[in-house]
Amino acid sequence: MGIFYYSYLSYKAESAGTELVKVDPRNTSQMCSNCGSIVKKTLSERVHECPYCGFVADRDYNAAVNIHRVGMEQPFEPVEPRPLHHISVVQVLAMIAGKPRPRGAG
Repeated sequence: MGIFYYSYLSYKAESAGTELVKVDPRNTSQMCSNCGSIVKKTLSERVHECPYCGFVADRDYNAAVNIHRVGMEQPFEPVEPRPLHHISVVQVLAMIAGKPRPRGAG
């Protein structure tokens, strides 16, 4: 990203009373946001499924939690006491099968 983009984001963050924190994105989608284990996956795999702790979430959600944790310098703690409360089982199964989400699900 260009310097203008970062300058603009920094300006917007400052005007909102906060600061911009740059985070190294490496392994943010590979790392389990629940237990910290590395779970290798291809870019086409859209669901994060941790074989170590059983945590299942959308790949982007998992990466966002990891980026937030690094940016806030938070230690590893389980993300949610009950994984999947934000996403239905039907949605996860549809993502795993590579099918579009059924209408009205969610």
